[in-house]
Amino acid sequence: MINRQCNAMVYSATEYQKQQCLRKGVILEDGKYWCKQHAPSIKAARDAKLLAKRRAEHKARQEVSRYERHAKEFHDALVEIAISPIGGLDSLSMRKTARDALDKMEEGE
Repeated sequence: MINRQCNAMVYSATEYQKQQCLRKGVILEDGKYWCKQHAPSIKAARDAKLLAKRRAEHKARQEVSRYERHAKEFHDALVEIAISPIGGLDSLSMRKTARDALDKMEEGE
């Protein structure tokens, strides 16, 4: 059996330059042998999975940031409702105050 080496070029930790991967090539793609880490199809799938994960994390951070930016407006609206004297704010006024705070948040998207 012929000893095939992975075709990928990787950085050497000891020589600080690129060299051919030292692993055994077990996957044949495009006429070249690759190890399980550097095979183009496996690497593309791994990169796509990582990109999807990063995009989800970024979207979650943006959503948190959106609520943090409008937290003061929500707080002020709740304080206005809470400190109003009994009978001072009717149900319609309370809904309007809360709706105004939500509308300001939605405008800032």
